[in-house]
Amino acid sequence: MTDPPKQKSSFRGLAVDPREWNPPEPVPPRSLDDVERAAAAVLPPDVWDFVAGGSGRERTLAANRAAFDRLFVRPRVLRDVSRCTTDATLLGRPVRMPVAVAPVA
Repeated sequence: MTDPPKQKSSFRGLAVDPREWNPPEPVPPRSLDDVERAAAAVLPPDVWDFVAGGSGRERTLAANRAAFDRLFVRPRVLRDVSRCTTDATLLGRPVRMPVAVAPVA
């Protein structure tokens, strides 16, 4: 008869010792879909469903996505990009990256 496999001791109640975990290098998002996938990967499912979903038949959500899909970003190649910034003003306040979440709940 063989002994049962020994379970690795937990580190401060965690299943994985964070000192031994080597996560892959993050890939910067290149589209809104990439940002959505990254958020869905780290948020608890009930939180993600609340943030990503809409109410009722989700007509407003579908209309918003359709409106966003009609926008195009014009590529600017061979331009001086040594001083690019995402700084903007949102509701009269300076922000480093103009991305926000509307009031929810």
